[in-house]
Amino acid sequence: MKKFRIFISGIVILTLFSCADTDNDSPKDNFDQQAMLSNLSENIFLPNYALLESEVEDFILRWEAFKRIKNEANFIQLSEQFKEVYHSYQKVNYAEFGPAADVSLRNNLNTFPTDTAAIINNIQSGNLTINTLGSFDQKGLPAIDYLLFSKSTSATVNLFNDAKYVTYMDTLVDDINYRVKSTNNSWKSSYAGTFSNKIGSDIGSSIGILTNAWNQHYERNYRDGKIGIPLGIRSLGLPLPEKAEAYFSGISTSLAIKNLIEMEALYLGIGNDGINRSSFDDYLLAIDAQQLDSRIKTQFTAAEEALKRIESGELSEQIKNNPAAVESAYQELQKLILLIKVEMPSRLGILITYQDNDGD
Repeated sequence: MKKFRIFISGIVILTLFSCADTDNDSPKDNFDQQAMLSNLSENIFLPNYALLESEVEDFILRWEAFKRIKNEANFIQLSEQFKEVYHSYQKVNYAEFGPAADVSLRNNLNTFPTDTAAIINNIQSGNLTINTLGSFDQKGLPAIDYLLFSKSTSATVNLFNDAKYVTYMDTLVDDINYRVKSTNNSWKSSYAGTFSNKIGSDIGSSIGILTNAWNQHYERNYRDGKIGIPLGIRSLGLPLPEKAEAYFSGISTSLAIKNLIEMEALYLGIGNDGINRSSFDDYLLAIDAQQLDSRIKTQFTAAEEALKRIESGELSEQIKNNPAAVESAYQELQKLILLIKVEMPSRLGILITYQDNDGD
């Protein structure tokens, strides 16, 4: 009996030493997560939120100028600045966590398609209550997209001679300004440090939170929202081009390409200065997952190229006239799902906690 106990004890000791050696030799332990998080915080999130706030401020200046003198020249400057805001938002829309989640930035800024009938009813009735759960599709960038681009330039200029339209636009602009400033200020004041220091790969870690937010955005808001739903993927093949993002201004394809490029920049750790620093690709290389890293990079390129093949025409028109090309782009985007939602999190020990829409 004594010999048996000694034998068992020996096995336990050997097992403990074996586990200890495995943990110490794990490439994950040798990867500097804090350096990665600090890079993403300092060189991607902080500059991108600051840029978005700056673009919104410029839009407000253009809006105030247009209100003072309602002519086509001022309107053109206003409408062009609106497009700059929309493109800047593509640099942060996948980061719906922390300060952005606190103010529901995505729901308030970019719920589309916008409810045009409700917007007109709000304007005519003087209803400015747009901070309810049921009013997401009556505000934000899509609502402004409708007000600025659904009519000809001259007709739109004339439209804003009606004080009710001006008041409603003021309300939309103020809401966007508040939520963007709140998000940016929170990142600057405290959240950047919190984000950079919350290492690990568990659900509450920054890498875990970011990976889930990024994938959820890519799958639901990007693949489906920007491309799949307008194409008819979720409506039994019935195309719904009017559900495209920025439908009235006609910049849907441009926004989709911009957003994909920005998500790739996140994966690579490339900031606005163009310098490639620590991020997910480096993490995969540190755990000897070079092949997976290569496949992800290759698929990002393939998806971008497929989108650029439909860039010459507005997405809603391409869906009508060249659906095969849009379908091809969708399929290339679909291929990224397995790589960044399944294979990458699995290799990094990250649990995907959100539920997808269709089981893929």
